[in-house]
Amino acid sequence: MSRPESARTPRLERAWVRPGRGGQSVVEFALILPIVLGLFVGMAELGLFLYRQVSLTHLSREAAAVLSRGATFEATFEALANADGALDLDGPKGRIILTEIRRVGEGEAIIIHQEARGGLGRSSAFGSLLPNQPESPATVPNGMTLPPGMSLWGVEVFSKQEPLAGTLSIGGENSIVLGGMAAF
Repeated sequence: MSRPESARTPRLERAWVRPGRGGQSVVEFALILPIVLGLFVGMAELGLFLYRQVSLTHLSREAAAVLSRGATFEATFEALANADGALDLDGPKGRIILTEIRRVGEGEAIIIHQEARGGLGRSSAFGSLLPNQPESPATVPNGMTLPPGMSLWGVEVFSKQEPLAGTLSIGGENSIVLGGMAAF
């Protein structure tokens, strides 16, 4: 014989609602929420930094290719400054370094012309054009050979990036300097 409907309901309700457990889920949620939010902000931060790094690498390659086809340093600076305003390449948080390297005869590679713009203090991996020396020794990137009489055009771009969350830091730093370098 089956029980009446009214006799089954209270027992089923008791099985679903356990007294004293309503606050436990709120506490668990409060403990897990900062961790989950931190993961989301960290993933967004990493994605943004990777996007900017790829952008800088792409910009440096395109600029070096344009320079190797005969563009002036001025036109290249202008193109890079206007390419991506979020990177602030020629402002206080960026730096653009353009370098022309030539190997004269059988001697070593020398810097013929070099210009830099932007307020970020970075030096060139190709070397620096020394004051009162029209030709300074240059460093040719690994794996590249420069035949006598040929020119190499180097472009380096740097951008200082602040983290999304001001209180978070990567490696103890409040900002990171990203860079791209290319030579043609």
